[in-house]
Amino acid sequence: MKRLVCLLCAFACCSSAWAGAPDLDAIRLTALDGKEVSFGSQRAEVTVVQFWATWCIACMAEMPFVEALWKRYQGDKNVAVLSVKVEFGDAESSLGATRKQVSRYRMPVLIDHEMRLIRYFQPGVKTPGSQDEAMSMQLPMLVILDSRDRAHRFFGFEMNSSVEDYIAKKSKIIELARGAELPAEEPKESAISEEAVRAFMLLEMGKPGEAERLLVEAIAKNPSDPELLLALGSVYEKTGQLGKATRTARRVLALQPESAAAMHLMGCALAARGEKLDEAEAWIRKASKRDPKDGPVLCSLGRVLYLKGELEESRSVLERALALCPDSAEIHARLGETYLKLGQCEKAVAEYRQALEACERAAARPRRIRLGH
Repeated sequence: MKRLVCLLCAFACCSSAWAGAPDLDAIRLTALDGKEVSFGSQRAEVTVVQFWATWCIACMAEMPFVEALWKRYQGDKNVAVLSVKVEFGDAESSLGATRKQVSRYRMPVLIDHEMRLIRYFQPGVKTPGSQDEAMSMQLPMLVILDSRDRAHRFFGFEMNSSVEDYIAKKSKIIELARGAELPAEEPKESAISEEAVRAFMLLEMGKPGEAERLLVEAIAKNPSDPELLLALGSVYEKTGQLGKATRTARRVLALQPESAAAMHLMGCALAARGEKLDEAEAWIRKASKRDPKDGPVLCSLGRVLYLKGELEESRSVLERALALCPDSAEIHARLGETYLKLGQCEKAVAEYRQALEACERAAARPRRIRLGH
């Protein structure tokens, strides 16, 4: 979709005088090797911090752009670019999954395992230390911090922006930060509505009827809101209302013809109906072209190819998807199914075991949601 950002609001450019704020440099973070480091030890004259969470698809979409920004300033000793995962639980239980999630990135990644750092930049959130607090955070958020602890925050992520535009916009603020001339923060561009977030939480809680009613009522007030429509389409697809899912996806595509999420939703709904597999494949391939490294989209493509009997290509696509999402139970299961059909029984059994283990790990962790399809 063109615009997919988490709930946000605009703030004025602010200094370090947050009410009741702790010593910023003393805040402890966890590195991917499990060691604790102070935020102060990671800073430079100008410090860029991307805050993200696994349940926030816009955060995950922004990460390649942050990596590109890190590469842009990699040789500049006066600029540090960091990626910080927000985690309301303990760091130890999330280390393995985090390493896999960011394995393709070279930029520094740290874990804010008790949300101490993000609280500094987003004070006053509800229920400290809980999942409710994590879900109330405005993500994604990118902070550009100067040497005097003055911060400029970007909330949200424009999904159709180019890497060049992203770097140009952030670089402008970085250069102003060098001269201690940070501008006021800009108003929000667009937002996923609170109704969409609540609907996906209801769906995760096993209350699809409530999720559907919530979104239908919200769309009655905002019939041209593509984010609400995508959320409703996803609820329809996940609950087997496939005709409604395809009709809703078409409504989104009429509003946003280049929406990769709507293309993916359309393809999945068609494939689930077991009809028009060529059309389903075409839609999912279009979505994949928008982001070739989207593991769930590749998983869907592999599934369609399997249904069409194109097993070797299905295997190849699913193996690529698994490389991007190594902890996905669904991809392990789909790949196991394909191996079994190809007669590669030992590989199939291994993938099914991996799928079960991934399910067990997921059950032991707090639930995450992915906005959109």
